[in-house]
Amino acid sequence: MIDTTSITGHIFELYCSRALSAWGDRIWDFAVPIVFGELYSETLFPAATFAFCSKLLCVLFGPQVGYIVDSKKRLPGNSFLVID
Repeated sequence: MIDTTSITGHIFELYCSRALSAWGDRIWDFAVPIVFGELYSETLFPAATFAFCSKLLCVLFGPQVGYIVDSKKRLPGNSFLVID
């Protein structure tokens, strides 16, 4: 028989991990332009440049990263992208 309390606990930990990761990513996306705004209060150019470059890199390299993840087995592909 399968111990469902153990599976439920692992699922809860997985959901918490995903929620904290998404929250941290969104906080970072929110905080960086504010920090740039405080550092360079006379212009919005650094904040706009950072936002533009980060989104451009997502558009340019997103398909290649997706291809690597889809073409390899999950664990080696993900560890390659995280470690390298």
